[in-house]
Amino acid sequence: MIVPTLALLLMSEPETVSDYFPVKPGTTWVYQSNAEVNGRKSFSTDSDTVLEPVSLDGVTYSVIESRGVNSVASRSFYEVTEDQIGFAGMTETALLPLPFTILQGDPTKAHEWEFTGGVIVGTGEAPAEIKARLKPLGTREVVGRKVPVIEVVMDMKIFYSEDQTITATHTSLYGKGIGLIEFKEVGSFGNQKNQKVRKLARFREAAR
Repeated sequence: MIVPTLALLLMSEPETVSDYFPVKPGTTWVYQSNAEVNGRKSFSTDSDTVLEPVSLDGVTYSVIESRGVNSVASRSFYEVTEDQIGFAGMTETALLPLPFTILQGDPTKAHEWEFTGGVIVGTGEAPAEIKARLKPLGTREVVGRKVPVIEVVMDMKIFYSEDQTITATHTSLYGKGIGLIEFKEVGSFGNQKNQKVRKLARFREAAR
């Protein structure tokens, strides 16, 4: 049936990066991570849960709470639109004036972007220069589902102080309708070398 098929294609909505970053309250992810700093290894399991959005100074933020087995819960604030996801900070009283762009543009096409502005380092803010590139990877099986996956690579320079610069490369995989499925970091800060891998172990959608 050619005509109905064409009609369905015309009626289908185009993909947006927000499809790869679900923020419906109650959505939960469980991750397993391993990290290495100057040869010392560590392993951990943590969970992320989307809370109710908050409105601050006229801006609505999606809030994700992270909990580790032996750590205090923390919250991350995001500005989410259809074509851009920005990380704004980890406390309501010290949000970045310009959210750090982690996703933007058409997820079905390879493209690049740059970000110059502040990022969160520890409990403070530091200036940074970031070059990012996104590319679609096709369909993959993720936690028992076959979904489109995109890869985002970020090359980062964070100017921690006048004579100290943090360099890092972040590689993230996102699944449509699922969110972050894998994160890899390789970086250095002075004599310190570090790497980290975080992989999705379980995913639970919010109740409809």
